[in-house]
Amino acid sequence: MHLSQVNEIAVDRLVLANGQPTEIQLHGFCDSSKKAYEACLYLRSVNQQGEVTTKLLCSKSRVAPVKKVTLPRLELCGSLLLAQLIQKTVPALNLKIDRILLWPDSTIVLSWLAASASKWKTFVENRVSQIQELTAGCEWRHVASASNPADLISRGTNPETLTNCRLWWVGPDWLSQYQEQWPNTPLLWHPEPPPEQREVTTVKVMIQCSPAEFITRF
Repeated sequence: MHLSQVNEIAVDRLVLANGQPTEIQLHGFCDSSKKAYEACLYLRSVNQQGEVTTKLLCSKSRVAPVKKVTLPRLELCGSLLLAQLIQKTVPALNLKIDRILLWPDSTIVLSWLAASASKWKTFVENRVSQIQELTAGCEWRHVASASNPADLISRGTNPETLTNCRLWWVGPDWLSQYQEQWPNTPLLWHPEPPPEQREVTTVKVMIQCSPAEFITRF
């Protein structure tokens, strides 16, 4: 019943600030639900007059698998989707990107990414390894769900709501402000022991040696 409202959606083709940009940043957001997981990218540019422009650049979503998967694992799949989107988008832009920041709202995912991939069970290990490789040089930070535009798509939004949704088209309000106004939660360890830790078995080997011959002879 909402399909006809898709015709009302208009997308800006110009995503850079007016004039010659002095700084260009790429900000990626990701989120997951039991229904789907989503990744979206925003271009943040500043011109010579100090004016900041933020625009939605692209997005990608996938339906969650039919097989039951825990929500933290789905959040990790969303982060991997974001990493893959970054890998494909940056070369296609043909722009000098000064900085890339990636914003999930899952502290568990951030704790997985903060450690060596070998620390986690196979499902998490494989995806963490891919993400770390694809996003080398990028900054991972935590964002609240209320400021995460990817949350709109992962949970489902009708076209009428999306048409006038500022959060979706230009990102969270703080994105157009000075960096001091951004959420300041870097890649931190989860306050509780994160799940999916690989079990490590410690084995002790005892070798019994007989006394050296020269000790018994002399």
